[in-house]
Amino acid sequence: RTKTMKGLDGKPLVRLPPRTFTLHRLNLSTTEFAVHNALGNRSRALFKQYIRERKLGPTGQADTEGRVSYISFLSSLLRMRQACCHPALLKAALDPATVAMALGTLKVTDEGHDAKSHDVDVYSLTAESGVREMTEKSWESSKIKFTLELLEKVRTTRPGDKTVVVSQWTS
Repeated sequence: RTKTMKGLDGKPLVRLPPRTFTLHRLNLSTTEFAVHNALGNRSRALFKQYIRERKLGPTGQADTEGRVSYISFLSSLLRMRQACCHPALLKAALDPATVAMALGTLKVTDEGHDAKSHDVDVYSLTAESGVREMTEKSWESSKIKFTLELLEKVRTTRPGDKTVVVSQWTS
């Protein structure tokens, strides 16, 4: 069935309300931001290496068969998108020890919590402070928290309405 299908009487099989889109901008937590930043740094490094190898090749000569594949770069971008949804989606690709090690190489500026920026000691973003916990499915990411709050608001303000939440991630 499609929403445009009509019955024998010429009327739509299902009357749907008009589709509405709302864009919500969320601030990641300090730890989420640090993980996303670590993944971003990795993506940039992979892309630079890919471009360099495509130009010179691994042996320093012109080459179209670089050691870094374009797929590995695209995969790193996918990991960044997954990290924004929930860090547990990264668990198969990055164990908490790897994430904690990557965090140790960063200086993070967190602009989401107040008007002034401040440096965050990334060494404090280790397993003791939540990196290990945030890769568990039971941990609530910023996006999950917001979605649950929004669903609760819909439930209390319009109790008869039904909602459907769709995600491309299956983990």
